[in-house]
Amino acid sequence: MKQYPAAQIRNVALAGHGGSGKTAAGEAMLLKAGEIDRVGGVFDYDPEEIKRKVSVSAALHPLEWKGCKLNLLDTPGLFDFAGGMYEGIRAAESVVIAVSSKSGAAVGTEKAFKLARDLNRARMFFVTKMDAENADFYKALDSLRQAFGTSVCPLVVPFMNGEKAESYVDLLEGKAYAYDAKGVAKEIPMPDLGSRYEEYMGLVSEAIAETDEALMEKFFEGEAFTKDELIKGMRLGVASGAIAPVRTTCLRQRTKPEKRRRTPTASLWTWLARTALRSRPMCLRRWRTRLWVS
Repeated sequence: MKQYPAAQIRNVALAGHGGSGKTAAGEAMLLKAGEIDRVGGVFDYDPEEIKRKVSVSAALHPLEWKGCKLNLLDTPGLFDFAGGMYEGIRAAESVVIAVSSKSGAAVGTEKAFKLARDLNRARMFFVTKMDAENADFYKALDSLRQAFGTSVCPLVVPFMNGEKAESYVDLLEGKAYAYDAKGVAKEIPMPDLGSRYEEYMGLVSEAIAETDEALMEKFFEGEAFTKDELIKGMRLGVASGAIAPVRTTCLRQRTKPEKRRRTPTASLWTWLARTALRSRPMCLRRWRTRLWVS
């Protein structure tokens, strides 16, 4: 078995409201990493979960991405099985909270965020189901900011053509990417987001400025941050809990893994492994021994 130093281990919990797409997102990440060859039945393998088509207990599956080992903990979203969510978040040092683009912040979203905040866990929102009918990323983002305040900071936003997300804009990189049917990324000219681009860059800059005195001085002097400063400030803000970044994607199912291709899911894992989360690995042995299965 390959050995990983502590600095290259991440324990990440997937949480959120029931039906928000946590399990689907987790299996898509495993597929992209080459850990599985098809989605379905990886986290929800218990007969009761298969029957209900929902998660009833927390489940663990590791993966490797860019030299880091990520222990992915999928937690239940239904309140009847809230114990699994508590177990998963307590065992992780970072939490990705799935949010449906159709419904935005929900009761389960608030419960997951509150628990992660109370336990001082790094947290990030992941807006899912961008290919669903009536999907609205910007409405979901507004609901998150209304529920959790100015700590919610957009990082990747979609460029919409009608109800379809044509491309995704990475605000830290200042670049836009389009994805083909196989999930292969291609950098494209920056689309016109109108006033939203300036608005969201203002939110990003303001949030990052609060993480460091030098950055705060530069912000008040009206100077733009460099890419390295944006990444540094975002890392500090997420690690301290001062910033809860928001990313989005459209998850596409494939029957076979396609390694080394950049997809929205791959971009998320790159962020988890290299920029956003704290390197505070925790032993999962005790958590695994007390994990209950219905």
